[in-house]
Parts: sequence; structure tokens; C-alpha cells
Amino acid sequence: MDIANLSCATLIKEKNGVIEDLRIAYGVAGPVPIRATIAEEFAIGKKISEELLNEIGEKCLESTKARTSWRASKEYREHLIQLLPVRNITTALGGN
Repeated sequence: MDIANLSCATLIKEKNGVIEDLRIAYGVAGPVPIRATIAEEFAIGKKISEELLNEIGEKCLESTKARTSWRASKEYREHLIQLLPVRNITTALGGN
């Protein structure tokens, strides 16, 4: 059986390397699916860079409520909360 530890969906709209809109949603990051609105609002109007992406990941922690369960520890889920939107954004923009 394969059970999700955490899921993340990301939608980004950018123009000339500047984020115009960003939506980040998580499953299994709290009792119900959660949007990372603090990170979304933080990113709008900023130029995309590796530093900004890492800051977005850190800001996502402010909107989520990770917990330990038999599936995964709180610390592991928080690691994924920071990592997954960075990967999603990078992939959406054509990076590796």
C-alpha cells in the first residue's frame, strides 16, 4: 500500500521573470487541505531567483500545521512543505 505523506500543487503565472500570481496548496499538511496564502502574497511582484524560491518554501511553513503520525514525522513533513513548491515552480518554469 502506498500512502501519501504530503502533497503539493502549485500554479504560477510569471512575466519577464517576475511572479504575477502564485497558488500553493497542500494535502496532508494539516487536518484539511491548506493554501499557503502567506507565501503566495509574499511572492507577488518579486523577481524569480533561487533565493526567492527558498524564501517561498520557508514562508509556506507559516500557513501549514504539520504533525507527526504513523505515516511521517512533523520534521519530515516540514522539510517537504519547504521543498515541494520550489520543485514545482522550477519544473513549471522549464527548469530541472
